[in-house]
Formats: sequence, C-alpha cells, structure tokens
Amino acid sequence: MEENLPYAKRLGKQGNYELSFEPKSIWNYKRNNLIEDICDTVYKEEQLSKGKDDWIKAGTGGYLSGWNKEYHKRIVEFWSAENDTVLDPFAGHSSSFVPFLLKRNFIGFEITDKRFKIQQDHLVKLKEQFERTNNIELINDSSEYMDKYIEDDSVDCVITDPPFWNLEKYEEPVNGTQLSDLSDKSKFDAMFQTIIQKSINKLKPGGFIAVKIANFRRKGEYLNLKDEWVHFIQEMGVDLVDEIVLELSPVKRHPLYNQAITNLNCLKVNEFLIVFRKKNDKESNILVNNSINYARPLVSDIYDDEERLFWSETRNKIDWITEGLKKEMEDKVQKESTSDDANLLF
Repeated sequence: MEENLPYAKRLGKQGNYELSFEPKSIWNYKRNNLIEDICDTVYKEEQLSKGKDDWIKAGTGGYLSGWNKEYHKRIVEFWSAENDTVLDPFAGHSSSFVPFLLKRNFIGFEITDKRFKIQQDHLVKLKEQFERTNNIELINDSSEYMDKYIEDDSVDCVITDPPFWNLEKYEEPVNGTQLSDLSDKSKFDAMFQTIIQKSINKLKPGGFIAVKIANFRRKGEYLNLKDEWVHFIQEMGVDLVDEIVLELSPVKRHPLYNQAITNLNCLKVNEFLIVFRKKNDKESNILVNNSINYARPLVSDIYDDEERLFWSETRNKIDWITEGLKKEMEDKVQKESTSDDANLLF
C-alpha cells in the first residue's frame, strides 16, 4: 500500500472502505453481538437495589443503565482513529470497554465509588483476555474538576451518555454534586452546561463531540431535551454536524408500554445522538478527516474481493471488528492450550 497516497485516491484505486455498519441516519438496535457479550458481563453481575418487579413498573431505574455497545462501537469507530484519546465526562460503569477494545486511549470520570470500582474490576478482566497498549485512565472524581487532570486542546474526541435530569439515582458521590440528584432543572442545566463546555475546551480543534440524549415526560410534561441541548451546545464554539436516530432496545421500551396506553402517549422507540465539531478552519478539518480516514481499512486491506463489504447486498455477515475480536479470543485460547500442553511434558 502506498502510504503517502491521498485517501481519496486510495478509494479510487482500491475500491470501497470498510465499516462495521452502514452509515445512515437511523441506527437499528442490534441484539446478541459479540462486543455486547464481551462487555456486558457487568450487567449480569451488578444490579442496584430494586428487584425485577420494581424494574418492570419503574423502567431501567432499578438497574445500571449504559451504552448499547453496538452503538458505542459505531461512534468510536466513525469519529476517531486508533490511538486517539477519547474523553467521557460521565463514564459510569462501562464506558471505557469499547474504546479499550478498539485500541483508543480513554479518559473517563466517574463520581461514585461503586460504579468506578465496577469499571476498574471489569477492565482487569478485559486486559487479561485482550492484549492492548492503549492507555485507559479512570478518574474517581466529578468532571466539574477536569481542569485538574486534562490540558485544553488535548483530546481527539468526546463521547458521552450523560445522566438524565432527576431520573436515575445512584449511591453518594465521592466529590462534588451528582447531576442526576438535582431536582431543580435549572441547576441541572447549569452544571451540565459547565461540564460540556469544559469537555469542549479539552477537545482539539476539528475534533468531534457526540452526546446521546432522549426526550421524555416528567410529571406529565413533555421535555424536548434534544432541541434544548442542540441549542446551547452550539453556543460553545462547536458546529452541529449530525443528528442520528437510535432505536431503543426492547428492554427500555417494554416497561413503558402500559404507561403509554394509560396516558394516551405514544411509546417512544428512539433516542438521539447529536454530534458537533469544534470550530476549525476548513483546511485543518480536512487534515483531521484524513487522519481518521487513513486509519480505516479498505476492503482490499481485509478481503480478497468487494463482495465481503459489510453493508453490501450480502447479508448476515460478521463485521470486520467482530471478526478481529473473535480471532483474538480464539488465538488466546489456542495459546493457553498450547502452554498447558507444554507444561504437561515436564
């Protein structure tokens, strides 16, 4: 491969590039994918105090919420490159897993001891299974204080799934105020906007910030948070570049089914991903695009023919990221098996 060949010419010369998904405006929920299985042991092992019956009545408030890992994989893959640094100001209990697996560096803030420890412990298990050299930095502190830890203009991408106002209740924070504890929406908005502005300050010019958000009802009032957030984030030195509809998983939809019928409200089946880009000149943005795109594999880098293109007419294929992770897991098992056999000889 000619390393100095411009990416556009590489495409013209070698054909299509390979992504693990079709880049369209609506992302359909995908169940039982490998990356979800690898990451989500934590959901099976750790729950909050509410039992199943309470959860059915109240929604996901009784369980630890988090990213759909397939969506998270697509976001990390599309708006960053290997060895880039991804920042999550609301890291929760699992946000580092996908960047780790996709060979990105990661900085995440988690304000509670329990969720911080859950993520640390599970990362240890992932590191035993997958060899990675990328740096994962988990900070047990409020992202209000990120200026103590991160220089401005130093991270390549911000990806976050922030807590919703007055919806989720967790244990006590180690420092600062937990956003989801704020019952006063004006106080929530002020603190959230401060954290998002600080995150944008840490972002390199031309870098992307992707924020997941959903509209919901609170005490009978419909809250259009997506439009609210788009409005105020655009005032922070970034441009809105994308708005993607994310299909909600059945697990999140089903508990609200009876409420929807009783109150004559349509059942919400989607969330949103709003994507912004830190202001930069056009020429510099092209260089940022090239740095991300150059890291993407072309079909010819992976396969012998373009029929293997993941989102082509051929269906039911395993995407290239999943294939890579499967091979790593199989190689690990084979290596351990060979090592055990060798030990039996002595």
